[in-house]
Amino acid sequence: MKLDVQVGDHIVVPFHGVGEIIHISFSHTAIDMVATIQIKDGLIHKPIARLHDDGYRLLATPEEMRDALALLCLARKKIPGRGWQQQKTHLERVQRSSKLADLAECIRDLYAREGEERSYSKLQLYEQMLERFADEVALVLDIPRQGMRGTIESIIISRKLPKELT
Repeated sequence: MKLDVQVGDHIVVPFHGVGEIIHISFSHTAIDMVATIQIKDGLIHKPIARLHDDGYRLLATPEEMRDALALLCLARKKIPGRGWQQQKTHLERVQRSSKLADLAECIRDLYAREGEERSYSKLQLYEQMLERFADEVALVLDIPRQGMRGTIESIIISRKLPKELT
């Protein structure tokens, strides 16, 4: 399946979060159209035909985003896997997949309530996932990015969506 992208489109890049397509050109070496995607850390050049297969996707629709935010309101589940290594592998797979609902569930499940201990590696995964999710929420719902992290964490704590997000 090929993603239909144009210059100016925002796209979710596995492991990097939201990026913007800033240029599309024909590459003689790839013998295909190549998109140049601006991410926080720099640029990615990717053949357009490979975007979908490599886990890239267009931003969620507002309805998909509201559904993902609603998942934050549900009770926590145990992360699949017996030991931490299996759990970590599962979480990294979710992070690579760019599936919004799975990402929301992992953020909810990794959130440490007051007084709960969390390992450094769990904290790092949580921070990375939360950053990616917050960027996409802000873009899709056209809400300022500043304070989005606090809003997401307050949804997890209260289990209620604020009126401005419904």
